[in-house]
This record gives sequence, C-alpha cells and structure tokens, in this order.
Amino acid sequence: MLTVDQVRDWLAALFPYDLVFAGFIDGNEPMCMGVYQRDAGRWNQAISQDSTYQSFPAKVLLQWGKDVRGCTAKADEVFKKIRANRKGVIGTSKIFDIQMGNPVVILGRNDNGIWEAVVTFTILYEMEE
Repeated sequence: MLTVDQVRDWLAALFPYDLVFAGFIDGNEPMCMGVYQRDAGRWNQAISQDSTYQSFPAKVLLQWGKDVRGCTAKADEVFKKIRANRKGVIGTSKIFDIQMGNPVVILGRNDNGIWEAVVTFTILYEMEE
C-alpha cells in the first residue's frame, strides 16, 4: 500500500535541494512543500477493468517566498515534473500512471506573507499481494 511518506520520499528525490514534508508544512520555512493524501472519495472503476490497482489521491502544498511570480514558477515546475514522471516505482509500488488534477492553484499569502499554491494529482499503482 502506498503511503504519504513514500510519496514524500519520491517527491524529495525529484527536488533534492528543496525541503519536502509529509502531512504538514513548517510555517517557519519560507520555501518548502508538504505532501498530503487528499480525501477524493472512492475512485470509480468499470467492472470489466482489471482491479489489481489502487489510487492514491494527493496534493502538494507549496509555501514559496514573498513573490507571487516565484511561487507560481515553482508550482508550475512541480506540476510539470510530476507529470513527466508518471511511470516507475514509488516506495515498493509500481506506478501505472499519475493523473494530474486542476492546473496550479495559487491560494494567496499565509499569515507570514508567504505565498502558497497547491498541485493536485492521483497516483494509480499496482496493489501489493
């Protein structure tokens, strides 16, 4: 079963020079990312399709500096890098596909004046036996 910690490790490998947390972001860090599992409800699957895979709905919350352009650029980079790495392995799970959600959403500034953005996606992965 895929976990938020495994997705965090995968994302940290894609962005080795950035701080990436699992399940939270550090409000004291002006530039960091947090990976969360989204509650996206049950993923619908046709009866005739192979049921050997699961879905992991996720989001990345970025807290990225005091300039909206920098935050937007980083969020776009995260979106594109996740989309470019749609196959492979996360943790011990074989990834069939990563379906990107809405385009990047800029949330505004937090209480410390740091810009925040969110990237959503769903990982489709092979169930472990």
